[in-house]
Amino acid sequence: MVHIWEKDPFPHGDPRLPHHIFPPRRLTPDDLFKKTGANVWKVNISDPVSVSKRVTTLKLERGFGREDIFIVDATNSNNFAERLDELYTIRAYRDEQAKMILDGEIYFDIENGDGWIRVLCEAGDLLTIPENKAFRMTTTPKTKIILIHRHTMIFFLILIGIFILFFPRFLRFVQIVRHKKKYSAKVPGDEGLLFLGHIFDFEMDPTVMPNRLVVKMNKMVKESGVQIMKLWFFHDNLYVPTNGETIKHVLDSNEEITKGEEYDILVPWLGKGLLISTGDKWRSRRKMLTPTFHFSMLDGYISTMNRHAKMCVELLEEKAGNKVDMYPIVKMCALDIICETTMGKELDSQRQPKQPYVEAIVNLMSLGTEINMKFYLWPKFMRYVLGVQQKFDYSLAIAHNFTRTVIAERSEALERGEVESNKRAFLDMLLELKDKHSLSDEDIREEVDTFMFEGHDTTASGMGWTVWCMACNQEIQERAYNEIMEVLGDDPDRDLTREDMGKLIYLERCIKESMRIFPPVPFVSRQLQNDLQCGEYLLPQHANMSISPFVIHRNESIYPNAMQYNPDNFLPEKVATRNAYDYIPFSAGPRNCIGQKFAQYEEKIIMAWLLRRFRFESNDHKKRLSAKIPGDEGLFLFGHIFEFGMDPQIMPFRAVTKMNGWVKKSGIQLMKLWFFHDNSYVPTSGETLKYILDSNDEITKGDEYEVLVQWLGRGLLISTGDKWRTRRKMLTPTFHFSMLDGYISTMNRHSKICVDLLEDKCDSKVDMYPVVKMCALDIICETTMGKELDSQRQPNQPYVEAIVNLMRIGTEVGMKFYLWPQFMRYLLGVQQEFDRFNVVAQKFTRNVIAERSASLLKGDVESNKRAFLDLLLEQKERQNLSDEDIREEVDTFMFEGHDTTSSGLGWAVWCFACHPEIQQRAYEEVMEAIDNEPDRDLSREDMGKLEYLERCIKESMRLYPPVPFVSRQLQNDFTLGEYTIPQHANIAISPFTVHRNESIYPNANQYDPDRFLPEKVAARNAYDYIPFSAGPRNCIGQKFAMYEEKIILSWLLRRYRFETDEHKKRLSARIPGDEGSFILGHVTQLGFDPQVIASRIITKMNRENREIGHKLVKLWFLGENVYMPTCGETLKDILDSSEEITKGDEYAVFIPWLGRGLLTSTGDKWRSRRKMLTPTFHFSMLDGYVSTMNRHAKICVQLLEEKAGKEVDMYSVVKMCALDIICEAAMGKELDSQHHPNQPYVAAILDLVKLGTEIAIKFYLHIKIVRQIVGIEKAYGEAMVVAHAFTKTVIAERADALSRGEVERNKRAFLDMLLEQREKQNLSDEDIREEVDTFMFEGHDTTSAGLGWTIWCLANHPHVQERAYREVIEAFGDNCDLDIGREDMGKFAYLDRCIKEAMRIYPPVPFVSRQLTKDFPLGKYLLPVNSQVSISPFVVHRNESIYPNATQYDPDRFLPENVAARNAYDYIPFSAGPRNCIGQSPCFFLKYLVTFVATLKNGNLQDKNSLNSKRRLFLHGSFDRLNSHPNSFCSSKLKKKSELFRSFESQRYATEAILRPIDGIIVNVERR
Repeated sequence: MVHIWEKDPFPHGDPRLPHHIFPPRRLTPDDLFKKTGANVWKVNISDPVSVSKRVTTLKLERGFGREDIFIVDATNSNNFAERLDELYTIRAYRDEQAKMILDGEIYFDIENGDGWIRVLCEAGDLLTIPENKAFRMTTTPKTKIILIHRHTMIFFLILIGIFILFFPRFLRFVQIVRHKKKYSAKVPGDEGLLFLGHIFDFEMDPTVMPNRLVVKMNKMVKESGVQIMKLWFFHDNLYVPTNGETIKHVLDSNEEITKGEEYDILVPWLGKGLLISTGDKWRSRRKMLTPTFHFSMLDGYISTMNRHAKMCVELLEEKAGNKVDMYPIVKMCALDIICETTMGKELDSQRQPKQPYVEAIVNLMSLGTEINMKFYLWPKFMRYVLGVQQKFDYSLAIAHNFTRTVIAERSEALERGEVESNKRAFLDMLLELKDKHSLSDEDIREEVDTFMFEGHDTTASGMGWTVWCMACNQEIQERAYNEIMEVLGDDPDRDLTREDMGKLIYLERCIKESMRIFPPVPFVSRQLQNDLQCGEYLLPQHANMSISPFVIHRNESIYPNAMQYNPDNFLPEKVATRNAYDYIPFSAGPRNCIGQKFAQYEEKIIMAWLLRRFRFESNDHKKRLSAKIPGDEGLFLFGHIFEFGMDPQIMPFRAVTKMNGWVKKSGIQLMKLWFFHDNSYVPTSGETLKYILDSNDEITKGDEYEVLVQWLGRGLLISTGDKWRTRRKMLTPTFHFSMLDGYISTMNRHSKICVDLLEDKCDSKVDMYPVVKMCALDIICETTMGKELDSQRQPNQPYVEAIVNLMRIGTEVGMKFYLWPQFMRYLLGVQQEFDRFNVVAQKFTRNVIAERSASLLKGDVESNKRAFLDLLLEQKERQNLSDEDIREEVDTFMFEGHDTTSSGLGWAVWCFACHPEIQQRAYEEVMEAIDNEPDRDLSREDMGKLEYLERCIKESMRLYPPVPFVSRQLQNDFTLGEYTIPQHANIAISPFTVHRNESIYPNANQYDPDRFLPEKVAARNAYDYIPFSAGPRNCIGQKFAMYEEKIILSWLLRRYRFETDEHKKRLSARIPGDEGSFILGHVTQLGFDPQVIASRIITKMNRENREIGHKLVKLWFLGENVYMPTCGETLKDILDSSEEITKGDEYAVFIPWLGRGLLTSTGDKWRSRRKMLTPTFHFSMLDGYVSTMNRHAKICVQLLEEKAGKEVDMYSVVKMCALDIICEAAMGKELDSQHHPNQPYVAAILDLVKLGTEIAIKFYLHIKIVRQIVGIEKAYGEAMVVAHAFTKTVIAERADALSRGEVERNKRAFLDMLLEQREKQNLSDEDIREEVDTFMFEGHDTTSAGLGWTIWCLANHPHVQERAYREVIEAFGDNCDLDIGREDMGKFAYLDRCIKEAMRIYPPVPFVSRQLTKDFPLGKYLLPVNSQVSISPFVVHRNESIYPNATQYDPDRFLPENVAARNAYDYIPFSAGPRNCIGQSPCFFLKYLVTFVATLKNGNLQDKNSLNSKRRLFLHGSFDRLNSHPNSFCSSKLKKKSELFRSFESQRYATEAILRPIDGIIVNVERR
């Protein structure tokens, strides 16, 4: 019931108090409506729609306003705040008010003009929520709310009506199922899935279901010896006998002859003919038709069978040698035979398979099987929905029309006496019996269609499987063939007679055995008309019995090894031991197949014709042979296609890994791989390879080469058989030594061009493969075609690009399986691209052939410059070569002659670069051979002396063979060692795999030219090294290639030294340190905060020093390693070097701002600038800046006076002071940033430092596009424009002032000295701007960092600050306004130590990087060229082995005696050596001291947490110095795995005050 009270506005308190707390006034529903517009009424709680949801998940589907208020009991609605937004998104029922049914109690407090009205709704109440009224809702803990709508109510009422209508039928259905389950409970078998039964256990594929049923049956027979098993399909069960003894009860019965419901699908086609009819109709028809299949009748059909069988083999002649699907062939033959013998109609479907009737029959068979196998097609309406029934009906109309037409025609022919007595068909006999048996035309059509269906389908199935079985069992096929030839003699065209068939005993056993394994009708069903005792089980009336020849014939208890094809299973003595019902391919008993003798005749005749004309092979034969060879089949369908990938650089390595694993495990010499349905055999040693490579017959290349046929034709590379032999014999003399000698000068000339062009790329990274590729292409083009291509200088020529792209596409197609089908290549545009380049390449070749032919005719070709093409043209007539034949060979040599050679050359250079010591030895041998004459051409005699270079080339080709895989397709079964490989199999001859066989080459991945010392070569099999293949089909041009490689490499080695990152990795591997995470290295483990990075590196460094004494740390960042010395002893070598002065790549971010000034320049430019600028920092020059420093320091403390007693960020204060000092000292410009910190230039400088540091620290900002996306690039650019404009303006103004003599001598700035040296040093305005900006950056940033951290340290150590203060007071007394001079500096020894200690703990520049320009020895390690060395004062200064308790602030570390005990390089706040900070002493110390003295004279710094309340300068928060320093970006390259920093967390509390990034130095300032 709904109770409504009116009450006062809520008092301050909990609005969820029970309603009786407030004195209520009872309201009627009318009162509520008048006040709020709310409708309230009751509904019965028994309403079936009362399905509830808790209020926490309620979605009110109406349009509330944003002002609506909800207050919900927190005990019920923890996530109500998240749900609230959903109330505003669902607008589906905008026009309806939401209604809620309640279970429990709920309070609604509804807003009224004078207050609130509380509504209590109880269980069963239905409340309409008022529109646009604010209300609050409170529920009891178990309250549930159901949201309902009008549409929902209607839907539920419809469901209830449907339920009431179908409930009685459902009860009947339940009774039937229970009855079936009662009888079936005793029969072995489970019920499968709830409702569905076993419907999914056997799938819907007719090729899968029988096999799974057999597996289930054999398992049950073995486990419990069952003779019948039970299956469930939905609500119906099926009984499957498993042996002949059990099935005999059904098949022998004269009563149980009714077919199952599965046959109903055939009734529209076959009617109630002999196949489907039952009862008296079936008995009368069977009795009537049995005489038509008597021997005397069948003899008349033998000639028809012979004639069509002969036609079948004649048509098959055209397909001999190819893969053929035999089933449709024998099906059409059987269809022709049954059509002529049944209807007397010559169908000729073998020649015309596209006839409407033939296609209709095929479709009806296919659709009938599909409908029976797929349960969702059983309801007829589903067949119409999916379009299956329409297809069936269409084919049915064609079939019926054809049969009726034939019946009518044959009836007329019989009446006219036109049918010969010896050509009478089954239809003729039916027509003769028409009147006697009262047969209608429809009865006759039923029987004719039935015989057409049964007479061709089952026979075709039996023959198809027989051919398959024989193809899989060659020895059985051979025996059957011999029997046929023995019976029929040598006449291949002789027809079979009935007597002949009686003699084909073995063939008959073969046919029976194939029908045992693959029965033509795998399942026959019967529906029991009475209860039937079947063995020990009683099967109920109406039960379905599935008689399965497939199951019985594969019963292991009847036929041991049931899946093995063994015709001897039907030897008389074996048949006699079995139950007669254990073999039922044509069923058995009264309802057996009426035409089984007809079928046996037909199968024998057709098989005899097939076997005497053809030999059949199957992939199964291939699989059986393959099964004996080691290797798995990989993934289902795909094989190993994904295991090796589609990358030609990765695939060989994976194959080698797999091979070596197998070789080590089982010592195999041949392994098997699968790619889709095809397998490849890979010999793993020369001993196995020898057989195939030595064969003169097995010279056919694999299918992989077909992609190149369009380009290369059937030239020497791809041709086979007699054509290959003829071409090989013709071309061999062209590669004799006498011919090759003529090419040496060409090779030398192009090699010289190659090294000359490389001069421009010296001292930089070069991809050598395209360099040597173009050189090899020039050589082969001139030696093959007599054409100077000059691709080295002009690599963009159309022909050159065409050759390169044809190679690329060919490789891509070969490696990527999805490109193997040509239509996919067209679809993806790959084939079009290939064709386009192919046209260019072939056109070029044809033009050259034509030009060369004309030159030969005119005698323009010099005898000593004859090319390979000239020799071909000379033999054109003699060898009967066409122009296309010549083009094939020329293109083949162009392809093979440059690609393999350039690959060999490229890898040889790579190996040399990775092994400098081997490269040096080869270089020395080359120089010795050419008598140290660097420009001398190599001769053949010189090449003979290059024995070590030859071994190097051979070793590189062992590791990286130019052709990693060569394939052969076997033309015959081939014995390879202990294995027989089947015909048509692919043999993958892999030099890559053989050459890396660990059993042949120990440490096979190691580059060792001494493997090819004569004594080691002699110990190996000659076929263990096959870079150019071997045997009759080896590479014809291998000597040419060796000449070319030796010549080109000798020219390269005498001019250049090669290095590679691989060399870098090898050197790096010797240095302690792991590689961190995959790809990222340590980049994510150290973070992006430079203080955290540094702290973690320090933790790592100190731990490793304690454990293993490492003085060098290695870190990885995105594939690059960084080396970090951890002590001065190690640092000294790099800092003292006058050569290694190149800054790291991290500084590149500042180049747009600072240019190539003193900070970022290197080499001679840096040296000249350093020499020029050093005098500007002499003491005599610095004295002029002291007054400037004093003045700005005074301004600083005066400004601080105003903030006395307040919190102050001291870092900002000293930063502005330092900026004013450096601006005036560097540019002679008074910036006054302390008074005006918001000037554009000041803001620009601060932004540039901040953004530059951020970019350097965060690796993802190294990418320009990322910086552009996040807006940093724009901000950086805008700030840089402001800074550059200011600097250029000041330079121009100062230059004018200097030229007018307006600059006072004692006020000369750094800029003035640069302007004075402009002409002498040839400096441009941009050069001057670079240096000025550099000094502006370095001169304020580092100083303010040092000042800030020193203040921080003094504030945290009051006793140190007090001592420094007293030292200053002692020097100056009470005169706080006295300027500080250079002479005063010596008085502040303790303050000097305080500053040094602060810069030890917090160095102004925490990281400096150098990029090595050559291999560099650092301590006991050799750092590779181009490595990054990170010099970190932060890390060195906190090395616990140098500074015990390194994080503790102790100025006495810098007492003279303590300093003397340390290495000079253990303290490097301003770096050290030639590239130390030019302004470090005493300029920056002057500024520090001046500012600190001024500060200490005027105030006291103290930590905010200090207990001392006197004269305090409060510090709190943190200080973010490192995040703003330009050199701190090196820390972005410092990373270490998290487990190395376990100790860091244990130390964090002791060091938190100095390690954590902080926001600023905030202090309170009071007068002393």
